[in-house]
Amino acid sequence: MGFSELELKVIETPVFRRLRNIKQLGMAELVYPTANYSRFAHSLGVCHLAGRFMEQLEKGSDILPNEIKLTRLAALTHDIGHYPFSHSFENALKRYAREEKIEGANIDLTTGGKKSIVKHEAVGARVLKLDSELAAILKGIDPDEVARRFRRESAKAIGTNVISSDFDVDRTDYLLRTAHSAGLPYGKVDLDYLIGVLELREQDSQHLVTLPPKAMRAAEHFLLGRFFDYQTVAFHKTVTAFESVLEEAIVRYMRSGAMDCSKTAIENMIKNGEWITFDDTWFIQKMILAKGKCGSSPNDKSRYDLLVHSLVSRIPPKLIGEVEFLAHETSDDINDFENRVLEVKDALEKTPGLESKLISWTNPGMKLTKLGTLAKSSGEDAQDADQLVHIRLSDHSLVPMINMKRSLMNVLSNYRWYCARFYSLERNETKVKKWRNEARECLTDKFGADNVTLLSC
Repeated sequence: MGFSELELKVIETPVFRRLRNIKQLGMAELVYPTANYSRFAHSLGVCHLAGRFMEQLEKGSDILPNEIKLTRLAALTHDIGHYPFSHSFENALKRYAREEKIEGANIDLTTGGKKSIVKHEAVGARVLKLDSELAAILKGIDPDEVARRFRRESAKAIGTNVISSDFDVDRTDYLLRTAHSAGLPYGKVDLDYLIGVLELREQDSQHLVTLPPKAMRAAEHFLLGRFFDYQTVAFHKTVTAFESVLEEAIVRYMRSGAMDCSKTAIENMIKNGEWITFDDTWFIQKMILAKGKCGSSPNDKSRYDLLVHSLVSRIPPKLIGEVEFLAHETSDDINDFENRVLEVKDALEKTPGLESKLISWTNPGMKLTKLGTLAKSSGEDAQDADQLVHIRLSDHSLVPMINMKRSLMNVLSNYRWYCARFYSLERNETKVKKWRNEARECLTDKFGADNVTLLSC
């Protein structure tokens, strides 16, 4: 890897070095011990890949040096606003907002009042502006121009799709680094070839990163590899168990009033330097110190203590029920999926002994591509179709790969992966066996026997 003098100065700032102490994969290291790389390492890799992408695109287009510099800076700093434990913390914030009925659960840092919940991209944009050392280094560079690229607010900027699209530098580094660190084969994609055939094309005032027809199989392999990697690592049954435990613990910690994640509070943390210490280790210690205190009743406190003990002692909840299936986007199987999951959860919460030990996790329809076949329509999502992999044909036309009949993605992009899991913090085998039978009956009633995973009792 090679970095410019400006980039090296950014890397050496405390606010960027903080990313060394935030794990990219959250709780995954409790299942894959070597999958413990940091957001710091990932960010360096994303910047390096952004340079490779832009160097290739520059060969056939007049790309200004400033665009290359801004794209590399955006790639380098795209995760600078992540909370401890990355997406788990952000998901917990959204869940806290829903459960506490806070208005604007998806509100970003630029708007909202005292209790607004903020996204990591919005926080990153504020870090670029409000951290005094970083702002001094970036003097003469508009931080908003950098942030617009990783926030997808500048669709006409070449770097936007390089950083965030179906074939982008963020997900590419994620796939390769995760597969390598977890010891899995899914990252063995033909990356050198894919980068070597990239070309920049303009369509409807948008800059599209395109591939030739002969690269279609390599691109499909990349998308499939990413899908399998997510299922095997991020959505591994034990990883999602720990992630669910962590999210609930964070929600309960926030509900106790121990932490303020409002717009004002986050901005103050950035300004006064507290943001630098706000990492995984700091937060887990705070949660440990809150044991015995977090909750408005003895039952609440007991539940919180059990959650933290599960995380710290690496004692995963037991899986008692799972429904999982692939379904076409028009299938009846997906109708009211989340409502049916809630009905199962409600039924299990009425089970004596299980009500205080139940943990649930849901993925309501993961797509193989960012937009899937929604981009074929002229609906609201079509305006983001520039994020799809585009194939440049011999007649100079550009076609989304999912729209090509010979593409495997033309079929697979119509499908979604649905999954819901129920766990028990109680590990007594006799009780777990009983609850597995009850969970299977509830899930079978709502989803049919074919979609319910048979667990050993």
